[in-house]
Amino acid sequence: MEPLAQRPASPFRRRLVALVALLVMALPPALAYAGTQFNYASGTGGVGGVFKVQNYTGRDYNQVWHQSGRKWTVLYHLTDGSDVAITTNTDNPTRWGGHIGYADAWCNNVNDNSFTTWTCQTTR
Repeated sequence: MEPLAQRPASPFRRRLVALVALLVMALPPALAYAGTQFNYASGTGGVGGVFKVQNYTGRDYNQVWHQSGRKWTVLYHLTDGSDVAITTNTDNPTRWGGHIGYADAWCNNVNDNSFTTWTCQTTR
């Protein structure tokens, strides 16, 4: 029997090694992009305003940083026109921390007239 190092590699084994190498290189950037946080709206004032990403995709959370004690709403808007995961409170951040498969992220300024900068964030 030949030693393992002297045996020629089978075509299957070469393809398997190439596939594993490709996955090791491609997977980290794809995973990093999947959970990337971004700001979809920011400003001051804007009481009554509804701010939207205007892009439907999977989301890991939706939140808005704002003046403490002021009321904000975050929610997910679905393609059928319904709204889900509606959270309204004065917590900073006002946040829905659950994953959703396919939705647009929205935030709504209920009564924040503090003119402190607010920022709505979600994931891609």
